[in-house]
Amino acid sequence: MITKILPLFISKTVQHTQKMLQDNIYLLSPIQQENLLLNLRQSADPNSQDTDLIKTDIDFILEKDPALTHKEPAEVFLYKSLTLTFLHRIAHRIYKQGDTTSARLLSEIAREMTGAEIHPGVRIGHSIFIDHPMGLVAGESASIGNYFHGHGQVILGSDGINNGYKRHPTIGNNVTIWPKAAILGAKTIGDNTIIGSSAVITEDVPSNSVVVGYNLLIKENGIDKRIDLKQYHQEHFAWVQNQLISTQSKSA
Repeated sequence: MITKILPLFISKTVQHTQKMLQDNIYLLSPIQQENLLLNLRQSADPNSQDTDLIKTDIDFILEKDPALTHKEPAEVFLYKSLTLTFLHRIAHRIYKQGDTTSARLLSEIAREMTGAEIHPGVRIGHSIFIDHPMGLVAGESASIGNYFHGHGQVILGSDGINNGYKRHPTIGNNVTIWPKAAILGAKTIGDNTIIGSSAVITEDVPSNSVVVGYNLLIKENGIDKRIDLKQYHQEHFAWVQNQLISTQSKSA
């Protein structure tokens, strides 16, 4: 059933997007308009990369969301996450082509349709599920890996420190971020990590971790930690330094 409905879903999404473009199409030059519409048409092709990627999103949603258990598989097409990821990938492609205005216009339409505000500069991987995406915000230089399970009101934002282009977080693979969490600055969230609801993260997070509250690492590799991330990194740095000194002493 999903295989039959998917082309219709994509076609209807493209048609709806084209209608919404009309109110602001005057912002674009004729060449920009033509290129934007071409990208939308190409994405609607059943053999396009966008179609292949949205299939990975569907599989991941069916795997992750217990609400779909024992229900009609077609219900997955009512999830705004699919609309969001489909349109964002098109916007990101246009952004990389250098047409930032068209890309931003498309991302604004995605925001109106889904409630999530993802800058077209954000790179996302495959198998993405943003559950109830209303209120999610991701800044321009953020990136999101594969098998990402995010939620509404998550913030991937800047910490106000100007580090050049890279001002927003990098999210690894197989990461879950629960609602209202905020990850601020050019920080890295390691693979296989869970960020708790309403957490505030301003430090790098190691892989295979669970983090809650304000930078509180409670588990790493299944081992209880309950340590502030800043202290964790200081201790880890000291350990690495001691190992280097020990190795150098043995070599001497």
